[in-house]
Amino acid sequence: MKNLFKLSPIRALGCTVLLAMAAGPALAQISCARTLTADVVALDQPLMYNRLGAANINGMMYALKRDVIFVDRGNTGDSDHLKPLTQVSKGLDQLAGRVEMRPDKRPRPLVLRIAKGDCLEVTLTNLLTVQPNPNQPPQFINNIPPFNVVVDEQIQSRFVGFSVSGMQYVDSIKDGASFVGRNPTNEMTSTANRTKTYKLYGEKEGVFLVATDGANIGSDANQGHSSNGLFGQVIVEPTGARIYRGLLLEEEMRLATTGRTAKGQPIINYEARYPTSGVWAEEGKGGLPILNMIQGTAIVHSELEAMIVGPNADGSFPPSTYPLESKGYRNPTVPNRLEPFRDFAQVWHDEPGATQAFPGFYNDPVFNYVLAGVKDGFMINYGSGGIGSEIIANR
Repeated sequence: MKNLFKLSPIRALGCTVLLAMAAGPALAQISCARTLTADVVALDQPLMYNRLGAANINGMMYALKRDVIFVDRGNTGDSDHLKPLTQVSKGLDQLAGRVEMRPDKRPRPLVLRIAKGDCLEVTLTNLLTVQPNPNQPPQFINNIPPFNVVVDEQIQSRFVGFSVSGMQYVDSIKDGASFVGRNPTNEMTSTANRTKTYKLYGEKEGVFLVATDGANIGSDANQGHSSNGLFGQVIVEPTGARIYRGLLLEEEMRLATTGRTAKGQPIINYEARYPTSGVWAEEGKGGLPILNMIQGTAIVHSELEAMIVGPNADGSFPPSTYPLESKGYRNPTVPNRLEPFRDFAQVWHDEPGATQAFPGFYNDPVFNYVLAGVKDGFMINYGSGGIGSEIIANR
């Protein structure tokens, strides 16, 4: 590791800058408090950006494998139709391009959470189609749509990695995921490179961007795959943190409720589990924890919202968690860091591949200049509310 340069990617609004910083002496051997695992896939997934109709039918995303289902595109009566991938034994070539998110799971950027001192081992499987832009708009009379609504900003390269900016590599430089995960092509028929494993160390608390550095060119010049939604976050929580989902369906709340307080508030069992039979088993959730995002050492839930609870019985963190608090002091200008807290993940992304809600207006050779600055072109967590479409819808 001596006399090497450390490349540190810094990303903002679709731009990637590589800063070369002289690396000091080799780091001491990393010692993981525990190693959490995440089974992740990269897939083609249509994305709806708002309810007016802005969308990317050729979207892409990362997702936990258990949140993805197999889809029988040809309606052949395949018995695996709509089953979660954890229950499907097909080969990777049979799965690529034939998967999508579970119907009860909204497409959102992947967020994986660990505690400071943990290692994260991500097994990534590339299930993108071999050819880019696999989804085409519906066919109209004479195969001519009334408006041009084609979105085809997926780039030709199908290389995919899982690169986390700012986290330490544990085993080797390959944990950086710079150029791996290619689909089979005429030049490479082996499926060996569809799945790769990366191990990263949560040295410090913080939010770390996940992207794929396999292809940084294309779509708005330098966004590569990220313009279509292929990105996420790894969030490193305080030492000893217990990590729970912060948003549940009503039925899930009922399953986790054990009673009521005198004032009628539900009493929640934070370690409750889904039933092991019925629809829960069919959806691949049977026996999994409902709120706890981690089962044993496996990350089984990926959510934008989370409740972060300390190791103490009352959910607080010990003063030893932070240097200032360990001395009996606290910064009075910030909230008490030793209390449990809610964690809301946000991924802001600019200039994504998108079709606008009213293509007749946006594609007009004159009016499109008026709407260029107010289109649905800036997103937060795959969502947008551009004022241009709002005004058109209101008229």
